Amino acid sequence: VEAERLAQILNQQRPDSAHVFQQDLCAADAAKLLINAALAFGGRLDLLINNASIFTRTNLAEFNQQNWDNLFATNVRAPFQLSLAARPYLAAQQGQIINITDIHSEKPLQDYAE
Repeated sequence: VEAERLAQILNQQRPDSAHVFQQDLCAADAAKLLINAALAFGGRLDLLINNASIFTRTNLAEFNQQNWDNLFATNVRAPFQLSLAARPYLAAQQGQIINITDIHSEKPLQDYAE
């Protein structure tokens, strides 16, 4: 919702300059779909910012396979796959990749193993 509002504000200042793309990052084809959607919108790719992450309260006495799989799919696999999918298009524009991590990677939250 916030991203949509920001895109509306940006498009008021410069028409058709911003669009919000969304995918389930746990899906196998999410990276390809997102990069293709961005290319269809803008015709080129200059920058990829990997910023999505999830953190799930963890019962440290049990292992939850689904939470573990979702964590790695979102926080590790998706940024890597997005980077691979974007690479040829970024190279053509001398573009860049920015990977953003959460403060909690350095300052963990209580009851969160991630």
